[in-house]
Amino acid sequence: MENASKALIIAGAILISILLIGGGVAIVSSISEVVDEATTTTGALTASMHNSKLDNYVGKNVTGAVAREFIASVITSNSGSDVKEPILINAYKIVGDKFTHKYKTTDLKQIYNGIVSGAMYSIKSTSGCSRYSGGIRSDGTYGCISITKL
Repeated sequence: MENASKALIIAGAILISILLIGGGVAIVSSISEVVDEATTTTGALTASMHNSKLDNYVGKNVTGAVAREFIASVITSNSGSDVKEPILINAYKIVGDKFTHKYKTTDLKQIYNGIVSGAMYSIKSTSGCSRYSGGIRSDGTYGCISITKL
């Protein structure tokens, strides 16, 4: 009888241990889902904040003065210390009548200087950069934008 009593106590302890381990696994799993959701939300907010600087320009036809503001915004954005990859600009009919594909500040200043105040320009997110589908990076930020003199 004494052995049976000890066996029941051991079985009960094992059952409680299994329940505690199962509960711990369930808690860790639910916390992991919350962390993943928070990470996704943070990434979307970061992309939104990054894009908000350029959203006033992209997808619009603008005057030369506004096109210059846009290029100045890209220069500022590309110069930031937290920039992993610069925004690439495809410029059409601005520097001479040729196509240029630039991202360095000195090159963007050349595009800036080539913009005529009285002219109209179309600014669009573009897939003209081979590594970005639709001009958008995998993190949701602008990767490639075209500016065309109309």
